[in-house]
Amino acid sequence: MMHKFLLFLFCFVWLALSAWAQEAPSGNDTNKDSTTNMPQAFDEFRTMFLALDKTYGKTRRFRYHPQSTMHFKMKGEDFIRRATIQNVKEGVIVINEVDVKLEDINAVVRYNNNRMLKQAQIFLPIAGFAYFLMDSFNSANTGETGFAPIPSTYYISGGLIGTGLFLRIFRKKTYTINERHFLKTIERSY
Repeated sequence: MMHKFLLFLFCFVWLALSAWAQEAPSGNDTNKDSTTNMPQAFDEFRTMFLALDKTYGKTRRFRYHPQSTMHFKMKGEDFIRRATIQNVKEGVIVINEVDVKLEDINAVVRYNNNRMLKQAQIFLPIAGFAYFLMDSFNSANTGETGFAPIPSTYYISGGLIGTGLFLRIFRKKTYTINERHFLKTIERSY
């Protein structure tokens, strides 16, 4: 009996939610566009986006839309700026209410978001150091050589630590703006 009641309750809730989701928005809301059901104030922000094109080798395009975070270097500066793009105009991006011309940007930095790579960068050096310590204490407990590990321990722990440090090279990629890498604004087509 309880099983049938729960099945009936589930079906009733499912039908009620699907009917509720299909209801049309009320006509009182004058701030929304009737075709997209989005606030009209955001339409000007969503018409253009910034593109970083890489032309040699395999052609790639990295897109930066308004409200996305960008890491870049300005001409004549040695440090990397991290900023959120507020708006994209023709040849200009707006960051913190300041217009930044695309010609003033010297380089764009892209960080690798691969979770496996990040974990390997962190855990491989830790594993190498832990292996070295465990083998040192294991030798001391057995009484063979004191705290001196066997010679292969140096190779194994050094290889783990070295591999973890080597993978840090792939953490970020800097694209210097030139004839191979260039920034441009593109109007978005709907």
